Amino acid sequence: MILSELLLHSFKSFNDEYNSIESKEDEVIFDQLHSAAFQGSALGRTILGPVENIKPITREQTQEFLQENYTGDRLVISAAGAVNHEDLVKQVAEKFSSVKASDVSKDQKRSVITNDFIGSELRVRDDSQPLVHFAVAVKALPWNHPDYFVLELIQTMIGSWSRGIAAGKNIASNLGEIVATENLAESYSTFFTCYQDTGLFGNYGICQPERVDDLVAEMLKEWQRIGSSVNKNEVERNKQKLLATTLMQYDGTSKICEGIGRQVLTLGRRLSPYEVYVRINEISVSDVKRVASTLLRDVSPAVTAVGPTSNFPDYNFVRGWTYWNRL
Repeated sequence: MILSELLLHSFKSFNDEYNSIESKEDEVIFDQLHSAAFQGSALGRTILGPVENIKPITREQTQEFLQENYTGDRLVISAAGAVNHEDLVKQVAEKFSSVKASDVSKDQKRSVITNDFIGSELRVRDDSQPLVHFAVAVKALPWNHPDYFVLELIQTMIGSWSRGIAAGKNIASNLGEIVATENLAESYSTFFTCYQDTGLFGNYGICQPERVDDLVAEMLKEWQRIGSSVNKNEVERNKQKLLATTLMQYDGTSKICEGIGRQVLTLGRRLSPYEVYVRINEISVSDVKRVASTLLRDVSPAVTAVGPTSNFPDYNFVRGWTYWNRL
């Protein structure tokens, strides 16, 4: 069974992967964002770890890690399409017979893991780079939170924009239109990353150093606008957009298979397309305002920036823009 070979007997070049990640600005920004937001916790560490920790790893340590972490309660085998269930169960039982049950229950694991969010800032000034890359984020919701789809809708409403897209200035997102019209950025995106007991929500931007102050201010102004004055037409329009995007995840066996595995691992069950439709369709304007006001207003964000950051706004200004607009 190919899957068992890949999962249980894989070998990677850690140094090659590490160098690949370090060469991508967005990967660096999000590693630093987690480091700042979740200081002193597991989420604050990079996936690969520092090079000095990777080089001394032995075969015995790798095997011990596999034994401790690749346990039955942390693995989900999913399949979709022309699959005979009984045959699949038989193959899984045979090929994964070496996988043991965990000695520690999930509840016990959760009880010792804390990932406290800390509003903070991490800048790396490098004037040799032409553009500023930055992220501004706040503490968000975990996977199983009832308002998960409300925050996904807010993510859709804030949207994304890139100078290379065909739509140019003619886009539905309010922030995207402002960014395009006022030439504030090369691109920006909105992210919502979930974990077991916490999450991150925010904006990632790339811009000329002289526009970074304006771009950050407009992003946070949009957060406030959604929490105070968003209208029903905008909410309904973006609900349809979110529905289309989300339900596309059920299109094709590969997407279905991936979705089943991810949802069972994180939620303990699979969300049916009908449940997704109902939960998104029931979101109201008051839901959007409530969640945006709770999570995005008057909060201490985590901020990271790389590049020519001399014009990047002071953290106290960024903090202030979560509850008042720049004049």
